[in-house]
Amino acid sequence: EVTARMIDEEVVRIVRKAQSTAENTLDKNSGLLHNLAKALLEFETIDGKEVEAIMAGKAIKRSKNGSIKKTKTKSVNKKPQKNKQA
Repeated sequence: EVTARMIDEEVVRIVRKAQSTAENTLDKNSGLLHNLAKALLEFETIDGKEVEAIMAGKAIKRSKNGSIKKTKTKSVNKKPQKNKQA
């Protein structure tokens, strides 16, 4: 019973310390958190590079329709090859 109480007290201490650390981290970075939230409200989805840009204090740049510009590639039409039987 004494051991169980000691374990419970230690668990409570660890959890409270972790909670305090989490709260301090969120408070310290609340501006970044709000910027991420604003970007998600505006764009609905953001990728890793956009998260990095926001964390660096930069704005996300997208086209008006929200799509990412892709480079054009030529498609090559190949004739299907017949299976050769041995």
